[in-house]
Amino acid sequence: MDKVAIIQITMDASVRDIWVNISSLTIGLAITENQKQKKRKKDETQPQTKKQPQSMPQGSSSCMQRNTFAQGSK
Repeated sequence: MDKVAIIQITMDASVRDIWVNISSLTIGLAITENQKQKKRKKDETQPQTKKQPQSMPQGSSSCMQRNTFAQGSK
């Protein structure tokens, strides 16, 4: 009986971790999507020649978010 209970707890914990990772990833993706839409609106209102440097910080921040999530699952 004890072994079954331990397995059950570990299963629940792993499933919970997976769901936390999925939910945090979807939230992160939603945030980046909102930022993209806001940037599009800004680009429409005021045309800018330098678009590459603006998109770089956003990409690096999303990569950092993914790294923290990966560390959390370990």
